[in-house]
Amino acid sequence: MFAFESRQDLVNTWIPNFIGKLTGIDAANNSKIFSFTQEMMKRFYDTRDKITVFKFTTPEEGEDFELDTPLARALNELTDTVESQQFSGGNSGKDLKGTEIVEGAAEKMFIQKLHGSRENELTTNILQSGVYVVAWSETDWSEPIETGRRAEAIDNRLVPQVRKLS
Repeated sequence: MFAFESRQDLVNTWIPNFIGKLTGIDAANNSKIFSFTQEMMKRFYDTRDKITVFKFTTPEEGEDFELDTPLARALNELTDTVESQQFSGGNSGKDLKGTEIVEGAAEKMFIQKLHGSRENELTTNILQSGVYVVAWSETDWSEPIETGRRAEAIDNRLVPQVRKLS
């Protein structure tokens, strides 16, 4: 496993090429990025106290929400037309968990992307394609980080998060 800091969204195939360029290792032919299973995506959803982004699509052609609400009926109609739907809590990071339609989608639909957090922990973003992002702002750290110690400080923050994933 490896971790890197990205300031832009990268296509999965670029990541091994980037690592290979930095290290001189043929990472493109000696690595594989595994997708997360739906069980892992649902476990992530279930184990987070707060969900701020939820993206999903229909699992199979013809499957509908079984909820009998106007919103569920509208989403059923949309799934015939659009590829996927994403709900977001916006810049304020409102919690989507516990709302009827999101709970229903978490049970019945194919989850593609989640942003979530537990109390007093960093926000993590997970994409079904295999991308797992730990998000934080260095301005939130209790002490300023010297330039020479930045990599060590990031490693100390990141390693426990990656270990939780495995």
